[in-house]
Amino acid sequence: MELETFYSKLPKVHLHTHILGMVKAETVIDLACANAVDIGVSDPAELYKYYDFRAFLDILAKVAAVIRREEDFSRVMYEAIAEDYLASRVLYSEIFVQTSVHQLFGVPYEVIIAGFEHGVRRAEAEFGIEVRLIEGINRELPSYNAVDCVRKLIARKPDRFIGIGLENFEPAGAPEHFAAAYDLARAEGLHRTAHAGEHGPAQNIVTSLGALKCERIDHGYKSVEDPTVFYRLTDNGVHFTACPTVSSRQGWNREDGHVLKKMRDGNAWISINSDDPAIINTTLAREYSLAQEFMGATPAEMAKISFRAIDATWLSASGKTALRNRFREEFSKIPELANVAFD
Repeated sequence: MELETFYSKLPKVHLHTHILGMVKAETVIDLACANAVDIGVSDPAELYKYYDFRAFLDILAKVAAVIRREEDFSRVMYEAIAEDYLASRVLYSEIFVQTSVHQLFGVPYEVIIAGFEHGVRRAEAEFGIEVRLIEGINRELPSYNAVDCVRKLIARKPDRFIGIGLENFEPAGAPEHFAAAYDLARAEGLHRTAHAGEHGPAQNIVTSLGALKCERIDHGYKSVEDPTVFYRLTDNGVHFTACPTVSSRQGWNREDGHVLKKMRDGNAWISINSDDPAIINTTLAREYSLAQEFMGATPAEMAKISFRAIDATWLSASGKTALRNRFREEFSKIPELANVAFD
């Protein structure tokens, strides 16, 4: 089988993807027209062109600007989950949403939550999968905004929201500034992650694990540049949600080897994710194919990476067991995996 065909059939979990980066360009243009929002672009082919991270963030703002009604939030969520399932066989995902950015455009909190959860429920019912949501914390906003986000989440208790995650441009907000929000989240049983070691130093990973009590790290590539930190992280079984295309575009595909190969060779625990698939024109299946190439792995080894990622989810123990059983059942139907042990 061609690699991408193989990976389109391989069951997966998806732990690092952002809803604003999952919206198809055609949907953005359609919603811009429906809601009379001028985003300065009318051609879907032109919408997702960018040349630096700031321009990328500008694109995310344009996408957020057109999502106004409850049915809009439901639509973009449903379409994103459907694409993940149909193109990449994602059976469980945890998707970042940032309610604060939509509130900046004047959308009521209840509209945002109700729309996103409706889209999740619709997709779960149609495809027989599970999806949970992560409240994204914008580190470019003041730390009190993060506390406010967590308080709203606790007060509303939306049933599909499972945790929080620090995101946006890493140098704009050191992780320790958000300790109060993370302490509040942990006290209320919310799970925790953070983008760290992507555009900032490896020490940000250590701080995110220590001061914020994060349970996993998004990206974390800078860890390979600090052997002392890297050893401690791998020795303690820290999980990194890695993104092949994004890491390559950030300059991590170097002559001495791709950062994913360095992480894997150093015994780091990674999962494969897509980050912003619609904007960077990828699918999770394609990211698996790229990761295999970058790491010099085999399809069987990639399948094991997929299976082990279940341990990094925020499912309950029984939920993880049920998902493992479903993965094993699907693996048994893939000839290339017939003799591979997943225990």
